[in-house]
Amino acid sequence: MKKVIIAVILACSAAAFTQAADKPLGLEEFTSVEELAGAIAADFPKVQGEVNEVKGDRVTLTLGRKDGLTPGMTLILWRVAKEILHPLTNAVIGRTEEEVGTVEVSSASETSSIAVIVKKSKDPRPGDKARITPRKIGLAVVPAKGEATDFITELAKALGEGGRFSVLDAEKTATFLKERKVHDADMVVQMGHLFSLDAVVAVSQFAVEGKLLVTARVFYADDGRLLDTIAASITKRAGSESLGTVKPFFAPAAIPAGAPVREERAVSQDLPLLAQLFVRADLDGDGAPEYAFADGTRLQVFRQEPAGWKELWSEVRKGAGTVDVQHAAISGAAITDAQVLSLDAADINRNGRPELFLTEIVRDKVVTTVTEWKDGAYRRIAEVPAFLRVVSMPGRKPFLIGLAFDLAHFYTGEPKEYSWSGSAYVPGAAFPLPSGVRLYGFSYADFGEGRSLLVALTDDDRLAVYSGDSMIWKSEEAYAGRSVTVLRPMTLAESMTTRSVAMDPSGSTKNREVRIAGRVIVFDLDGDGRQEVLVSKGSGGGLLSIEFSRKSDVRALRWTGVRLEDRWSVRDIAGDILDLQAERQGGSTEVRALLRSSNGVLKKDSEQVMLYTVK
Repeated sequence: MKKVIIAVILACSAAAFTQAADKPLGLEEFTSVEELAGAIAADFPKVQGEVNEVKGDRVTLTLGRKDGLTPGMTLILWRVAKEILHPLTNAVIGRTEEEVGTVEVSSASETSSIAVIVKKSKDPRPGDKARITPRKIGLAVVPAKGEATDFITELAKALGEGGRFSVLDAEKTATFLKERKVHDADMVVQMGHLFSLDAVVAVSQFAVEGKLLVTARVFYADDGRLLDTIAASITKRAGSESLGTVKPFFAPAAIPAGAPVREERAVSQDLPLLAQLFVRADLDGDGAPEYAFADGTRLQVFRQEPAGWKELWSEVRKGAGTVDVQHAAISGAAITDAQVLSLDAADINRNGRPELFLTEIVRDKVVTTVTEWKDGAYRRIAEVPAFLRVVSMPGRKPFLIGLAFDLAHFYTGEPKEYSWSGSAYVPGAAFPLPSGVRLYGFSYADFGEGRSLLVALTDDDRLAVYSGDSMIWKSEEAYAGRSVTVLRPMTLAESMTTRSVAMDPSGSTKNREVRIAGRVIVFDLDGDGRQEVLVSKGSGGGLLSIEFSRKSDVRALRWTGVRLEDRWSVRDIAGDILDLQAERQGGSTEVRALLRSSNGVLKKDSEQVMLYTVK
């Protein structure tokens, strides 16, 4: 019989797991190795059903969640064929089976599921049988990295005793792995073919105070795609067997091998404005990059030249000017009624030149203005009454998502993808985000795991990593960089009942404060095909302006399989980082930071663009 399934389950744990830490969303709690083995076995339920309907490359099965099916599982389709007759009595004693193909479950309800045809030797039809093999699953248990541990031995024993698996003995496993330093999907396929296996379990772990934080990933062999992710905490219960001698896999303060060894630092001349956000892109298509800056009053485009900053274009923002006292900053700083929320650049209308998307609160409305180099000049090509931002996702060109605005609630409705219709940016399909993830302050990353993970700043300034809708890790350290708090415009009822800030500075605006998270940037720092996460770290933002910490960090973090750890950083930068950009140039990475510096009480603050070339 063909080998259809090969899985890799990577069980990883965090080095900084403590009893006081909050339990991440989606984290299962086990009290024994046997419970982990049971969770792994649940990915291979003994089920058999039928094809109910065939539409194109999709089939409907009479199996659902009640039978143990989940999206990503693969089933064999087969068909009852010729009768097998008794040679003497001519009675029917059985029937032959013809393999039709394999399908992958894309969605499952309680009693049925939809599956996509992955391979076929015959055209599926209603009445064909569908099953996951009831025989024992051939399985090997290996360390994800380094040598086997006592925990791996215990897990292999538990999997074998559970009755669902036939586990390869440890000696054969060790011999196969001896010359293989990299344990990846190719290794799994090779191992499966050599030993006629159906699945491979790769395990790594870290023990802290008798606990393990475990992440289990299941991949199929044919294409290395991910079947399942199991995140769990294993705590030894009273009277249970030991969790085994566990060697640290991720040392708490270690920088991964191959980290950048040096960076070069350059400082631009002072900017002729105090900007809040910036982007860098070839806006006019001439092959040289421009800088766009937004300060709440103007959107300006500059080019950086040896002699200094050359202004190419400037537009005074619609509605900019002095505001009512009820809109003034509590700190007393002078502001305008255009509160900057986001600034992005991307070629969404696919004409070969990036558009500038600037989202602001202008008086009592939220508006995103879109500016583009067109017919030899920068022109406003659209105005959208919504929050918009550009999103990058592995495997896709940059795209636009947005949310509607409501005076009473600020954000309203659900995020949607926006596209260019030829004359306007229009909303389309819903773009669901995990619970607690806001429109700003997140990115999708390719950490080399065959799928995208979402990295977001939480409301309490922690970094969180999501797999699908589940949070699988949250930092203990705060990363408050360029996050600002703005005032939601007042409703008519509020404007009639709310006292001015001057009369009541403590209570008139509290219920209208909305926090906007800064950028979370993902990029490949060292060109190894795995993206890192870039954030700034400071004291966070103040109401309607940035509250300065006077010292900031730039941090690039790498996903270890279970947590984000420092890969490269610049610490204690004098000033406040308001925004970040990063791009890969040849064999190095260029990280740019918009830095505001204090020049003392008697002088105005100044801003520069810091360039760190990481090699």
